[in-house]
Amino acid sequence: MKTHDMWHKRAVRTNDKLHWNAYHFFRQEVKREIRLAEKEHVRSEILKSNGNSNSIWKILNCCIPRKNALLMTVKNPFLIANKFNKFYANVGKATALKVVNLAEEHNLDTQHMDRIDPCEIDRSPVKIISPHLHFNLLLKTM
Repeated sequence: MKTHDMWHKRAVRTNDKLHWNAYHFFRQEVKREIRLAEKEHVRSEILKSNGNSNSIWKILNCCIPRKNALLMTVKNPFLIANKFNKFYANVGKATALKVVNLAEEHNLDTQHMDRIDPCEIDRSPVKIISPHLHFNLLLKTM
């Protein structure tokens, strides 16, 4: 933990990428050590219980996360709907930008893409032919 703290101070002071990488490495090491210590503690407590199912369940219940998830209540549905609309509108713009960048990265022709207007694409409903009608049409052509 001291090494973790030392690298954090250094990283904050110097803002050097190597110092930040060292700090992240030691942070992960501390987390790993804590997880291992927790596992060992639980293992030793279970061994101490001598097969007493009541005490084993007490130990296990301490380890299992509770399902106390907070439910979000909607106070203003219009506000939430507008947030979703903004998000999904930006998804389209960001995707279009990524497509152009990806095409340029792979040396693909993008000149004709400027002339395509998604609003002018024919969106007339497609006629769906039932399978029986389609089969009858095939029989007539034979």
